[in-house]
Amino acid sequence: MTDKHSSFPRNDSGDESLDRLLGALREVEPPPRPDDAEIIKRLNELPPSRSSWITTLIERTNKMPASIRYGVAATLLAAAILFGLLPGSSNPVFGDVDRAIKQKKTVSISVEIDVLMPNHKSQEKRKILASPEPLRLRTETQDGKIEILDLQGEKRLLLDPKQKEATLQPFPKSKRGGPKTLLDVLNFHFSTEENPAPDHQKLDGKDLLVYRIEKPIGDGKSILKESMWVDPKSNLPVRITGDIVSTDPKMSQYYSRVVMSNFEWDATPDDVADLFSTTPPEGYTLNTVEVPKGRGGLRGRAATPK
Repeated sequence: MTDKHSSFPRNDSGDESLDRLLGALREVEPPPRPDDAEIIKRLNELPPSRSSWITTLIERTNKMPASIRYGVAATLLAAAILFGLLPGSSNPVFGDVDRAIKQKKTVSISVEIDVLMPNHKSQEKRKILASPEPLRLRTETQDGKIEILDLQGEKRLLLDPKQKEATLQPFPKSKRGGPKTLLDVLNFHFSTEENPAPDHQKLDGKDLLVYRIEKPIGDGKSILKESMWVDPKSNLPVRITGDIVSTDPKMSQYYSRVVMSNFEWDATPDDVADLFSTTPPEGYTLNTVEVPKGRGGLRGRAATPK
């Protein structure tokens, strides 16, 4: 069987890199987003690079047709908010929230990702199931695909139930160490230097605390706005929003927003080990991805069905 090679990004980023990602969207006409298979196919056709993953991905994105560039860049913007890839760390003010989360076994979250471009708007809906300790995430997309992320085990499993295909790849920690708690994942942008005073707001008839932060990112041409609603009785988050707004006139029509809602704590069965397992289900064809020694990218190998 022939090998299938591909490059995957690591979870390492920064303000300067985010601004470059925003730049990748400039002058891009927004045709319909291609499916993931087409994006991966185009990535496979490009030669590997020894530079950092963010540089490599931007270089490759800029070489792609507009339709591919649009899909990749828009997804990266949403991921930057959703998985806390920007610099920062959890604020001590959220100590009570962190302790309340750690007492829970699981949380189910509804996620909506909106990307607005000239004459075009795309929306993705996902369902996330998270385990605070050990820190694991299970994401289900609208088309039925599943991603299982074991942040402590540094593994990532992608499942395509329709095609009965599984891809297992390493998910190495970033140079900054990566998120250590679920609060890090949900709320990574509130820096330790800041102590945001919460507002009081009613939501669905409940009195909640709302923490808000707004700060420039990149070279100041974009603004990150985040809000987290917390139940003061349980100290648990009930809603989180994140927005990236460009102040660059050339990017004024570009906008990215992530909304996390419908938080359900411990709403799953006690035994959820199978839901977070990085072992592919029986009957799936397994593709494994490894990190070659001395190389900057990840390589994949197609295997026989399990």
